Amino acid sequence: MLTATSTVAATPTYTSQQLVPSSDRRYLALNNGTRILTLRQDSPTPTDQHIVIEDWSDGGRSYSEFRPGTLPGTTRSVANAFNDSRDIVGYAETADADGNLYAPDGYTPLLPPRAFLYRGGAFTDLSALPPLNAGTVRRSSTTGINGQGDAVGSWTDAAGEHAFLYSDGVITDIGALSSATTPADTRAIGINSRGQIAGTSRLPPGAGPGSNAWPHAFLYDQGVMTDLGTLPGYEWSQAVAMNDAGDVVGTAHMGNHAVSCFIYSDGTLKNMGLLGSAGSSPYCQVHQINDAGVAVGYANANPVPPDFRTSAPFVYSDGQMHDLNSLLDPNDPLARNGVRLADALAINDKGEIIAATSLTGSASYYLLTPVTATPGTDAAQYHFETDTQGWSSTAEPIIVVSTSTARAFAGRQALAVGFSSEGFASVAVMQPPVPAGRTVTFHVYLPADTHLDWIQPFVLEGLEGNWRWSGNWQPVAGLLSGAWNTLTVDVPVDATSLWSMGVEFHASQPNTGTAYIDSVGF
Repeated sequence: MLTATSTVAATPTYTSQQLVPSSDRRYLALNNGTRILTLRQDSPTPTDQHIVIEDWSDGGRSYSEFRPGTLPGTTRSVANAFNDSRDIVGYAETADADGNLYAPDGYTPLLPPRAFLYRGGAFTDLSALPPLNAGTVRRSSTTGINGQGDAVGSWTDAAGEHAFLYSDGVITDIGALSSATTPADTRAIGINSRGQIAGTSRLPPGAGPGSNAWPHAFLYDQGVMTDLGTLPGYEWSQAVAMNDAGDVVGTAHMGNHAVSCFIYSDGTLKNMGLLGSAGSSPYCQVHQINDAGVAVGYANANPVPPDFRTSAPFVYSDGQMHDLNSLLDPNDPLARNGVRLADALAINDKGEIIAATSLTGSASYYLLTPVTATPGTDAAQYHFETDTQGWSSTAEPIIVVSTSTARAFAGRQALAVGFSSEGFASVAVMQPPVPAGRTVTFHVYLPADTHLDWIQPFVLEGLEGNWRWSGNWQPVAGLLSGAWNTLTVDVPVDATSLWSMGVEFHASQPNTGTAYIDSVGF
């Protein structure tokens, strides 16, 4: 298949890879090593739930899992967040003698959940430290962690809910927006590398619209908790995530109905906007934001109550909300097969996204990788930003292969293929690490005055695969000259290791000029 483009969009496009069949797991977070934090339900028994970190760092070619176990003396641990060092925070629960975790109401724990930090291969029971170790504490949990291993969370006692910081072995109560709020209702949700903390704290009655005690998002920095307020026309707000720049994302609420997403950046709280036409009652849920200020979540363009069957995942960047479905590479299997995504759950600093086809447990999950990166970057496996990455001609004298900044589909360089005469030529890389069943996307630029007859991107299996060839032959008459053409080759699902991958060119009359290959990914 092919498409043709003449410009590069500032917002990335994405290719997809389906994650392990996921009816038994919840995907929680994605770190910069392309490792995914999940909760795994190994059997219907509620106590048979485990924290699992899935390693997709090489595209799943050598997929592996890591299970830290649970806090000693407890039945199971539930994760909330982790960092690039695979330090984990969450809470641990303990069943009674009959194996029950909760009272008949299904909510009240029979024994107090205990906040933990997993770091350096060992669990630390934060509930054993003051003030969490007081006999009046009903539950505690850690909810966020930064790269240094500092953690934040909250605990609940008879006076209400309190937010804390754990650093250097000490737990500190970070206070509240108002000491007059009774009962206390403050929770922290994240901490960045600068030590800033985001969360939500309830104001006393009368401090907001009407007589209700409304919660507001806050940013805590160097001992000072700042009220971020809420969006105009909305009653209350809550923080959901933050990044190292101190940007905070969350939701603003009007009663139990309209919900809009906000971003707090550079001292200003802004509405992220809408997807489509949401009438007077939008519904939006933001999940995470990366250090580039790109946020992900889902939105619904129907009036409240929201129809979750028509929810769409969004990517918020450069002040705009984009439907993630519209950013899929048109040659990606999801786009080709008309599969629609419903939610974008997580994003890392590389721009990789975890997305789901539904908001319910019956969803399929995908790891999305940006392939047309923002100007100056190229996230494809073969991007040619520093050298030819092993690509070369197969000894035909009519071409010269080098890198060049004259053209680039993404990033700043491409592979230049200079022609001096007519004939056949091939440019390829040996033993590319492409897994079976993948779709390889090639971007090829043809000069406006080209005399090429045809081109063909291809993959070639080795001796074990009986030298099987898979190609996508295209007459140049059907392509665009003076523009980038996007072509794909499907690697057979039963393919063996590839011997080579590349692009063939043919000209039946004298041909000069330069074609370019760039951003080859899979």
